[in-house]
Amino acid sequence: MIKKVSFKNNDIELVGILSVPQKSDSIVILCHGYGSNKDTEKYKLIEKEFSSNGISTFRFDFHGCGESKGKFDFTIQTALLNNVTDLQAAIDFLEKEYKINKMGLIGSSLGGSTSLLLSEDTRVKAIITLAAPYFDAMKKVSKPVLIYHGTHDEVVSRDHAEKIGKMSSKAEVRIIEGADHSFILMEHRQRIVKESMEFFKRYLS
Repeated sequence: MIKKVSFKNNDIELVGILSVPQKSDSIVILCHGYGSNKDTEKYKLIEKEFSSNGISTFRFDFHGCGESKGKFDFTIQTALLNNVTDLQAAIDFLEKEYKINKMGLIGSSLGGSTSLLLSEDTRVKAIITLAAPYFDAMKKVSKPVLIYHGTHDEVVSRDHAEKIGKMSSKAEVRIIEGADHSFILMEHRQRIVKESMEFFKRYLS
């Protein structure tokens, strides 16, 4: 089953694509980066490959992005706070409407930072970040975290990955040689997809 759904964060309507290849109480939520949207080729690839392996996904637009309503805030810190409440609304929606209570998060760039800020939600079992920036407001994380960063990231420097790696005793940093901020090369994306599936099968089963 693949269908477009809408849900609300307070009065703001948000839109997402739910992919459920088989009935399950677990799902992986895909959180896009700053000013991006749910329909990038990277997230479509993740959805397709995960579905082929029986893993449900939910990719959605943060408010002011893509098909979601609301005004996009160009201030990074405010956008981050807005993202957190949007992601919380998505988690609540999936539990209420689909009885899903085990969730993994994949976040690109600011979406990764957003995911980390919701790590202590009891329904969140594991997190993967892709080129995520570190913020001083971030706290220790008790959940397993897999951190990807490219040596050629032109937006977020590599030391951010190292700082995020120190947030959890269950964190692992994987540096991809030659990868840029978006992991544009298919070989890099395929590696991330393969390893991500193994990671989530371990912690969402």
